[in-house]
Amino acid sequence: MLMEHGSCLFGAGRVGEEEPMMGRLVWFGMVVLVLLGVFCHEVLAQETLTPQGKRFLKEAASINVMEMQMGRLARDRAENPEVKEFGERLELDHGTAYDDLQRIAAANNVKLPRQVERKHNVLMARLTRLSGREFDRNFVYAMMRSHTKSVARFKKANRRLDDDDLRAWSVRYLPVFEEHLSYAKGLAQKLGSH
Repeated sequence: MLMEHGSCLFGAGRVGEEEPMMGRLVWFGMVVLVLLGVFCHEVLAQETLTPQGKRFLKEAASINVMEMQMGRLARDRAENPEVKEFGERLELDHGTAYDDLQRIAAANNVKLPRQVERKHNVLMARLTRLSGREFDRNFVYAMMRSHTKSVARFKKANRRLDDDDLRAWSVRYLPVFEEHLSYAKGLAQKLGSH
């Protein structure tokens, strides 16, 4: 028999106190499960990106932040309706690309930049001082240069990245950035840029 001299085998108390003891055991089990869940979540949320992947993620995010802000600038300052439209498209496409990068970053516990890098601030400041046709031509030329570099980076990434999510992102958005480059070149010819 589990009971001896009016006390429970577990030493918790008297006859009739088995239910509170069982409640304590259930509560203890639930606490253990919650703690185990938190531990497993922390282990799974640890970074799984390679150092190269982490660098690419941050660089791609920085490029997209800059392109979004440049698009906004063109939308607000351009004289030519096609340049304004191009700015709107840049803001939308690079915003979507940034959001997708944000999901990859969150899954890998990486914080992405939300501001334009210092090196891009110089270009933004220069373009902000321009207006009309001069703004349009300089903006389009800057977008040609920027997208030429971005396309080259992402082509290289498609060959070298070991991180599947980042490679998939690069493969998905490379055609979008190539399209931006092609559009910028066409606008440059129309505007007589540089």
